[in-house]
Amino acid sequence: TQTFKPIKQPKIFDVIYPAAFGLWKRKDLFAKAVNGLTALTLGNIQEQEPECFDVCVDNGIAVSSDIPQEALPYFYNMSKICLITTVPEIGGQRTALEAMACGLPVVYTKDSVLVAELVNGHGVAVDPDPIDIKRVLMLMLSGYSKIDKDQSRDYILQNYSEKHYADKIRNAISQC
Repeated sequence: TQTFKPIKQPKIFDVIYPAAFGLWKRKDLFAKAVNGLTALTLGNIQEQEPECFDVCVDNGIAVSSDIPQEALPYFYNMSKICLITTVPEIGGQRTALEAMACGLPVVYTKDSVLVAELVNGHGVAVDPDPIDIKRVLMLMLSGYSKIDKDQSRDYILQNYSEKHYADKIRNAISQC
């Protein structure tokens, strides 16, 4: 929460999805859903799965790899929405936390139960279908969103910050 926070940046991208270029991140679903939008995806390229990279490039998505962790907050803050399309078994939890800490609304697929648990009502769950995802993204980009970005950031500060965990440890020690 010291690193991932709102930073004044121009909103260049409609949608961001920082995740490795592996099949388990469903970049194909991301690419189909954001087709026609200004989108960015970041992550390490998996040499054994080049199709994950290719599908993004073929759909006009800005792609970057090997971004240093300390630069990620700037990319989040240049974006309007964070979309997470990972397979259910893998997660996407860190991406959701980082995006929410930066004040971005998070859209994730309904089958991503780990993300759903984490965002606890501070995100939008959609069917893992590109048409449904695109519909929700377009609604949000047009100004309709039930997500309060400040509340999402406050939720992260209260439940996942360094202070939160330090207090939990302090309380546990005091009960010994």
